[in-house]
Amino acid sequence: MKHLLVATLMSAGLLVVAPGQANADAVFDLAWSGAAAGDNASATGTITLNLADITNPGLTQQNVSPFVTAFSITVTGASSGNGTFGFADFNGAPANLVGGFYIITGDDGLNFTRQLIGQPTPGGPWGSNHGVSSTGDFNIFSNGNDANAPNGTDFFTLTTDDGHEDPMYLTSFAPAVPEPSSVIPLSIALLGLAFVIRKRQAVRNS
Repeated sequence: MKHLLVATLMSAGLLVVAPGQANADAVFDLAWSGAAAGDNASATGTITLNLADITNPGLTQQNVSPFVTAFSITVTGASSGNGTFGFADFNGAPANLVGGFYIITGDDGLNFTRQLIGQPTPGGPWGSNHGVSSTGDFNIFSNGNDANAPNGTDFFTLTTDDGHEDPMYLTSFAPAVPEPSSVIPLSIALLGLAFVIRKRQAVRNS
């Protein structure tokens, strides 16, 4: 319910998480595509970030700060390595630094209230350059729990079957939009809260 509330407030513009002001958990939808690399692989995923633990601007990695609290990814259309993989397939142990999540927001930082792909950085739009770090980075690295899990092989690049098959580029990193059926009860609750606050203020002013 907490993540739903945060996502709803973000989508409504009531919660602003700008560079240097991250202070809440939030859910994001992710997408990768192999089209630009000449293959048919693609992937979709969901990630929950503890935004307070992200260095923005800067580099954050899971082995230092547990900024990822939930994650899942589904790979389809690949030569091999198709399937659904979860948090336990990527979360790394600090002792051996195997597996993990990494994000580099760039020198200017990112605004987590909107689509991250394409946001300006000194090196160009975030997510646009798959060969150098000047535009930042987001990647996941398999810890070996599932030998078929995808693995990060370059900046913004995920490769299927533990990094041995089809490369895919990150194409979307956007705040999740709650389903209408979930938003309606929450909206009613927020309206009710606003009504109660106004009524109390009216009583005090009378």
